[in-house]
Amino acid sequence: MNIPKKIRLYILVLSLLTLTSIPLLPNLGHAQTTIFKITLLVPSSNPARQSWSLVVQSSLQALGIDAERQVLAFGTVLDRAFTPDPSLVGKTWDQGGYDAVFIGQTLSIDPDPFMFYHSSQFAPTGSNYELWNNTLNDQLTSQIDTTLDDAARINLLKQWQVLAYDEQPAVTILYTNETVAWNPNIVSNGAQVFGAYHFPADWPPIDQLTLATGVTNATIALAQTGPAPDKGYIPYLSDSYYDSTVYAQLYSSLAQRNDTIFRTMLPQLADGTVQSPGWSVASDNKTWTVHIRPNIKWQDGICCVNATDVKMTFDAVQDSTIGSYLKSFYTVIIGGKNNVTIVDPLTVKFSLPKPYAYFVQNILTSPILPWHLLSPVWSIPYASWKSSCFNTGQAASSCSSLRYTGGPVGTGPYMWVGYNPTSQTNHLTRNDLYYFDFPVNGKTALQTYYWSGQRIGLSVPLGNPARLHH
Repeated sequence: MNIPKKIRLYILVLSLLTLTSIPLLPNLGHAQTTIFKITLLVPSSNPARQSWSLVVQSSLQALGIDAERQVLAFGTVLDRAFTPDPSLVGKTWDQGGYDAVFIGQTLSIDPDPFMFYHSSQFAPTGSNYELWNNTLNDQLTSQIDTTLDDAARINLLKQWQVLAYDEQPAVTILYTNETVAWNPNIVSNGAQVFGAYHFPADWPPIDQLTLATGVTNATIALAQTGPAPDKGYIPYLSDSYYDSTVYAQLYSSLAQRNDTIFRTMLPQLADGTVQSPGWSVASDNKTWTVHIRPNIKWQDGICCVNATDVKMTFDAVQDSTIGSYLKSFYTVIIGGKNNVTIVDPLTVKFSLPKPYAYFVQNILTSPILPWHLLSPVWSIPYASWKSSCFNTGQAASSCSSLRYTGGPVGTGPYMWVGYNPTSQTNHLTRNDLYYFDFPVNGKTALQTYYWSGQRIGLSVPLGNPARLHH
């Protein structure tokens, strides 16, 4: 996916980030003190959000609502609201759960409301954080997923939108524009890239940006907020948008979206071309065969990506031991570990329990992880993935009991070098083993992200590839 970017890009903005796309998710079970009592969760990493939370608190109190604030670490808020202990799901703040949270959430460019709103997707192993349990909603979201005709599926989506507007336990504000600033003296194609890739549907990969003519060494700053690493660098263990801005550059998927306008899907780790991709579906519309691109090396030089890596990735996200917040979604769509089988070293078969209209867009875009480093059999048990240095980026001494004590490794355009806790900077460098073209021009150029609130950086050599501009 660039994960869950593709299937479920959301940005957590607790307490109030802007007045644009902010659904309010109330838990109305709270004991009423005045009209009622509500606790606002506020991330400590961002002074601006803390200021906004005071405005929100004051406004609610003016209405006779007993509103209080809790300033917590960003990860703590994520844990409390989105991945709580199962015993705390649906509980109020006073009971160990949450009352209200402000989030930015999108169904992405290929809208699939199933993972956010079907009753099978309740947190903590799913993304139905509102715990919406509605029979008609379940029927419509299931029909949307299994309807392969585009016109019929869009009609079902429109019906679902009416239902969600009337019944969904959230208030959603739609916005259609954003402001992105870039320096044209450094980046030559900013208008093109930020026009084709835009939040909240998709954020452009670093390797989309092209240096201006004559520029060979540069620093590019993209302002964001929030800590990274927070939950970590394994996509299936982190529901933090901020982590995804780092790990999205490290990994590759079987398929990748080319743009958010024409919605072209490119073979990435899958073999083939746009015109003839390395995936196909049988006449039953449930059996998918994917051929893997040969000779793709991992960033540590190990060759090559194969069917074992793919199967382990999809087995892991469906395994209860690692505790993925996406487990319920993948399990429903794929149907279990036995439904992903190795045909040969470069071929994988997915035998779905029923057709899924967004299989390429939402399943084949899942980041593929390295079996040779993460194998639960002989390297890192599933139970240790979360605390592994591969996920945390911590020093090897913090995970010395594990067979692999290094940081994250993928096949993406940039490699993880390290994290500096003093400057709060993630350092990435260009992956010269990348299987798509990286022209010599730009090899020494640097791109750095700076996040407002906490300064979180990515230092990466910026290439000048045209690989996604087919």
